[in-house]
Amino acid sequence: DVTVDSSYSANFRQKTITNPALTLPPSSTGNVTMTLQNTGNEPASWRFGAYFDDSLWSLSDLEWFDATGAPITQISVEKGETVEIIAQLTAPVQATPGIVEITLLTNAVPPASAQSTWKIYVDVPIVTDLTISAVSNEVTVPSNGQAQQIEIGFVNNGNSDENYNLSILADYRLQASLSSVETGVMDAFGGDTVTYVLLPMPFGLPPDVYLIDVKATSQTDPSYSVVQQIRLTVPPTYEVVVENLDMSGQTFSAGESCRTGQWEVQNVGNMDDQFSIETGGSDKITVELRNSNGQILSPSQTPVISPGSSYNVTFCYAFLEGTSGSQTLSLTATSLNFDGTGTTPSATGSAVFDVGTQGWVNILGPGPQTIEKVNPPTVMTFEIHNRHPTMNQQIRLDLNANEMTAYGFNPRINELDREFQLGPDQRRTIQIEIDPSELALSNLDEANKILNFTLEIDADLDTVEFSQSVTFVRISLIDESESSGIAWGSIAAISASIVVIIGLLAVLFQVVMGTRDIEDEVVSLADYQTSLEEKYRSISPAPEIASAPEIAPAPVMEAPPPAPVAMTSSTAPPLPASGLPAGWTMEQWEHYGQQWLDQQGS
Repeated sequence: DVTVDSSYSANFRQKTITNPALTLPPSSTGNVTMTLQNTGNEPASWRFGAYFDDSLWSLSDLEWFDATGAPITQISVEKGETVEIIAQLTAPVQATPGIVEITLLTNAVPPASAQSTWKIYVDVPIVTDLTISAVSNEVTVPSNGQAQQIEIGFVNNGNSDENYNLSILADYRLQASLSSVETGVMDAFGGDTVTYVLLPMPFGLPPDVYLIDVKATSQTDPSYSVVQQIRLTVPPTYEVVVENLDMSGQTFSAGESCRTGQWEVQNVGNMDDQFSIETGGSDKITVELRNSNGQILSPSQTPVISPGSSYNVTFCYAFLEGTSGSQTLSLTATSLNFDGTGTTPSATGSAVFDVGTQGWVNILGPGPQTIEKVNPPTVMTFEIHNRHPTMNQQIRLDLNANEMTAYGFNPRINELDREFQLGPDQRRTIQIEIDPSELALSNLDEANKILNFTLEIDADLDTVEFSQSVTFVRISLIDESESSGIAWGSIAAISASIVVIIGLLAVLFQVVMGTRDIEDEVVSLADYQTSLEEKYRSISPAPEIASAPEIAPAPVMEAPPPAPVAMTSSTAPPLPASGLPAGWTMEQWEHYGQQWLDQQGS
């Protein structure tokens, strides 16, 4: 007899061969249809399994089904029979891109012993998946120049590390931008990052709703992109800006007349607006607000200012007498058209003034001075010192001599010393001259009169005042010798008058009733006397001779002339080159000629 032993074998293969057998993104499922032929000489039951070359894969990712779709764990196959088996594969959630080799196998159920295998390949493709989200999709921001930022988050849900290019699309008036132009590489399966939408919120942006699109585009697959939209609402905005004035490098003097300046008030909101104006700061500063025509600004408010425009408020300011040091002036503008939402918009600008002496210029004077004669003119020397260690200063000099000019004295600065420049720590001497007149010195109301003038220095970094004291000594226009001469002349004139009277009495009887000729002569002499007196009075420097009316007839007699002849030779000053002054006689010249010469400066 022939004995045939039991034999178990199978042919297990892919029904339709493809490579790869499946393309499975993470978490996706695919079926591979296999055929199982029992090539042994006995019926047998078969079980199924698999091996994976990627540790992320396991038997939990594989299920088996019969041709009807019913799940199975094993199947019985008659000798020579062929059946279809379905292997269903599910890619792991975190399956990384690449080819996965899977060995499918079938084993005979004991007591049969046999095995058959078949290799398939599964392709896991790159999956690009990005989630993009804004912290807030709808925001309301005023147009007030205060920058805002909106956070945008990105999550890479793909199965590979990924970098995305970023872009923004918005109304150009928003001037919107992103804090970065790409996300940077994000890890697969949940890597994340953030970026920011930057909104400068420029002044004057019209109230409206603006759409902002943020777009992320894959660098690996440029056809893939994600967009996040943000709705930005810009409400009516009332805002104002008042500039700060830079007064550095300037110095100001107290007690001067007001200076004018301009303060810019800018409407930086997006609505037409008017602003009330108020000044504040140091009580040592007086301020007047004026309009563009120089008139008082009343009421104290601007005209209507359109968005983005400004108005210059003119102000006239001065510092009270005695003010010194750093003084601050402020100007506040407050919205008048504000709609009442929130706090009333206002802004304040300030200006800091350095008033009075700052210590950068020093003056050294000559000390108290005394002037007791006319010639020569008195010259006083002062030293000016620029005490700043590094900066040049332009020095401008002026005099306040009102007290002296009231008495006829006029101090003056040397013309070359009125303005000059001093380098750091440099010194210079300047001269002030006083040239008093005889008349001014003789008209003093006190024997010794103390008067002052103020030297005023206006420098680039400082203002300085220096008070100089001068004592003026009163003088007399007629000296003692001249007064003595006049006294003796008066005595001589009286004596001559007595002689004339005696002579007149001696001839009185001879001229009883007189002759017509003598009467005419006397009349002529009287007319001469009248004419002479009028001439005397017309010449202001020469006073009248007190005894003249008593000796009017003297020219008739021959005896009187010797007395004045003797005086002329002893007291008369020399005549000027042009001769006797107009309207003068030698008699006047004898007594008052010297005084005339003194007044003429001869």
